This record gives sequence, structure tokens and C-alpha cells, in this order.
Amino acid sequence: MLEWLSDTAYDADDERVALGERHYGVRFLHEYDEMRAFRDLRPTIFCAVHPLLCHESAEVRDAALVAAVPLAEHPFLPSTVASWSATPTACWTPALTATTETASWTR
Repeated sequence: MLEWLSDTAYDADDERVALGERHYGVRFLHEYDEMRAFRDLRPTIFCAVHPLLCHESAEVRDAALVAAVPLAEHPFLPSTVASWSATPTACWTPALTATTETASWTR
């Protein structure tokens, strides 16, 4: 599951969006609903992956790290992760709003 998540996160990272916009125009992300939805959920998915970064299995830790890196590109995450204590108990979920682009994030 983590490998699939890593692949999907990589396919939806900022660099892939930049490439898509370069080749297909600036509306690339607006016309790719699935990618946009996945990108909007990056903080929530990161919250699920974060505890696995300390898993007892090195294989699981490695897979979690590969998944976490592209998920951490979300602009909201740096301030969120910095505010966490040493244990990953805080999870963030999107508050429902009119559009996902203007979603606020709550604990």
C-alpha cells in the first residue's frame, strides 16, 4: 500500500504539475480532477503516513519516507509539522467549504 501511495504522491507532486502545465497549459491541474483531489488531501494522507516513519521495520520506514516526501510539498504542512510534539498525535483534516481550494484545516 505504501508503495502505491508513494507512486501516486510522486505522480501528483509539484514537479509533475509544473511539467503538465508546461506541456498542456496553465489549466492542466484544473482539468485533472483526480490529481487535484489527491493534492488537496496531502495533509491528511501525510498524517496517516507520519507514524510509520518510526515503524520498527526498516522496510516500512523506508516506504513511508518515500511516500512522505512528495506529500510534504503541500504549503500547509511545514507549519503543521513544526507545531507537532515529538509524537505524531495531531492529525489534520479538511474542514468542508464551498471548494477544496479554499478549504481550511482543523485538528
